Amino acid sequence: MSDKQTSGRNTEKARPSGGGSLAVLRRPVFLMLFVAQLVSNIGSWMQSVGAP
Repeated sequence: MSDKQTSGRNTEKARPSGGGSLAVLRRPVFLMLFVAQLVSNIGSWMQSVGAP
């Protein structure tokens, strides 16, 4: 038997997913958070520009 079968653990090394700094936006939760923050910032900018 190989070491992988006898130890019961996965000894393969994890590969980095890559994709750069925006790769996290592939996850729906982070994408929704990013969009919500963007909309909130745009609203704040609009309010500060329109304020007397």
